[in-house]
Amino acid sequence: MSARLAWTKRRLAPVLKGLVVLSAFAAESKAKENATYSILPGQVVRGKDYNVVVRPRGDCQEPNGPLKGVLVDLDGVSGIAATDLGGAATCFLRFKLSVAADAQMGDLNVPLVKDPDAGQRCPDGKSTSKCTVDVLTLNVAAIEKGATPPGLADQTDILWKVLPQKATSDSFGRAFTKRYFAIEVVIGNNAGYDLQIASIGFKPPSDKLDAPLPSDAYNVGRSTLVREQEVGRRALIVNSVKTIGTLMAAGSAFFFYTGAKARWDGATAMFAGPFEKGLELVWADKTIRHLQSLDNRALRDSVIIPNNTSQRILVFMSREIVECRSGEKKEGCADNPQANERLNYRLQFNPETVMRRMGELVIVGRTITYLNRVRVVSTPVPGVIPPPVAKPSSELGIVQGVQHKAIALIGTGMRGAAVAFEAGVTKLKISEITPNADGTQVNFKVSADWDCPVKTFKLFVATPSGKQDFDFAVTAAAPRPDESTDDTPNPSPPAMKQGESKQIAVKGAFLKDAKVEALGDDAKKPTPGRPSGSGDAVDGTGQTLTFRLASTTDTPPKTYQLRLARGGKSVDAGFEIKGLQPVVDSPKEEVKGKNPAANKPFEFSIKGSNLATAQVKAPDGAAISVTVVSPKADSLSCRVDTSKAKAGDSFELSVVNGDTVASQKIKFTVAN
Repeated sequence: MSARLAWTKRRLAPVLKGLVVLSAFAAESKAKENATYSILPGQVVRGKDYNVVVRPRGDCQEPNGPLKGVLVDLDGVSGIAATDLGGAATCFLRFKLSVAADAQMGDLNVPLVKDPDAGQRCPDGKSTSKCTVDVLTLNVAAIEKGATPPGLADQTDILWKVLPQKATSDSFGRAFTKRYFAIEVVIGNNAGYDLQIASIGFKPPSDKLDAPLPSDAYNVGRSTLVREQEVGRRALIVNSVKTIGTLMAAGSAFFFYTGAKARWDGATAMFAGPFEKGLELVWADKTIRHLQSLDNRALRDSVIIPNNTSQRILVFMSREIVECRSGEKKEGCADNPQANERLNYRLQFNPETVMRRMGELVIVGRTITYLNRVRVVSTPVPGVIPPPVAKPSSELGIVQGVQHKAIALIGTGMRGAAVAFEAGVTKLKISEITPNADGTQVNFKVSADWDCPVKTFKLFVATPSGKQDFDFAVTAAAPRPDESTDDTPNPSPPAMKQGESKQIAVKGAFLKDAKVEALGDDAKKPTPGRPSGSGDAVDGTGQTLTFRLASTTDTPPKTYQLRLARGGKSVDAGFEIKGLQPVVDSPKEEVKGKNPAANKPFEFSIKGSNLATAQVKAPDGAAISVTVVSPKADSLSCRVDTSKAKAGDSFELSVVNGDTVASQKIKFTVAN
């Protein structure tokens, strides 16, 4: 008898144990359903401490509130500890909650129990041992919920439409439009968390489908465009023309008569050359642009929509799911379709009708409220963040020597982006890289050394999912003679005399590789008597430049421009060449001119020195004019017009070279 009883106990023990567990779950569920207390905050983040308050949901009167003698019992819960903050209040319970960095995430049950040491009885009114009063739910997350606009409840907005046939054809081509509907979906996220959209589908208004229909995969749509590029109508015709041209060229060998062979070769050259090229120009290949448009706009594996932002997503649905082909006879394609049957195929479809047939939009996704789990794999798992796509807010480039130039790249997918130049670049430095939180902009600063090479470098913005490169141009800095010495051409170069050669030193910045040029009347074309100059940087820092400036005795005395040029940029400074004082040896006596009645110019010569650039001038307002005919260093041939003078008039003529005047005057008298 005892053996049979023992056997019965062994058989029933698991059943009894299960009933006990089920009873516990039932009690807990009932406690959740009938919970009369609230806990604030209702969500905590791992690795932080919180001051938590528990209150009754209804009215509460001190000092006999329902929380008298109640404690929070977290014994046995790993990673979370509660410390009572004390207080004699019976309408609220305050305690400090410490959440470890490795605490388990998800909903956590927080039991409220009667304190047996306080002599409190359980709800049954009999027991004074530790018993559960209520079970509250506390959510443990890895990240905190983000902010949402004031007054706006947590929500996700969804807008969608079917693109018209013309818009779809312009973006992806006719072949693609015949097979797919393009659906544009706009999702606005104000849920407090980032959203990860895995897929988008539709639930048609039909009682024959048990599950929503997913949109077509990106690779499926792309294969249609690839096929059109390889064997589409344009590809077949253009490739056929090329093949015929090749065959015609080979057929030239079958002609024996020179005239016929020449005509055949001419036709072959026209067909295989101008006709083939013209066909490719007139009938352009659009599949490359269509593929680029598909790659840039279509939903791929998934997309991340940050909190408080919206994003446009383009998905595709096979038209044969929604429409029937012409003459197609099968279920759902009757001649008189009902509301729950497919539409008849139309090339110029009505987007509103298609939207009604597609029914309700369904999004498969989740809010991102936890950190990615650590995976131990042989190769890293690719992320779902798209590669960066950006453009600079202004022209990318910098001038040699400029420090901390602020630059901004604007686009998408740049959250946590790094910015760097191509390998081996040491004369350009990047600092203060600050991408914004939603990955739409990254700001940084660039500094260039004064001797940075003048050329175009590659600048990269990179994330774990990819990178994008830009051309970054370094331009030469203009030479800057910003310090003055006695011989510096800036700001006031020294005056030189005709025939003088002088060494000049320039101090400043960016003078390395600078070229020195003294400009004459025509900077592009050398002229006789123009001053000449040559220069070279004497130190490796580009801060000192020395050159020699020379002039000849026949260099016209006046102010010239001295140009320092470097890398297409230049700075000019004026310098003056003074004329040598002319010396007049003859005539020593008075010169007698022609009688005005003769009405002929009178010529005479002047001998002396320093006369190569000299001029002979009559007094202001005089009735005669003097012209130098053939100047030489030691003589001047002069022509005098006396047609407006009177016989017996006398004048004193001056010989001048620039601003320098000869000490001896020439007396001139008009003959009677």
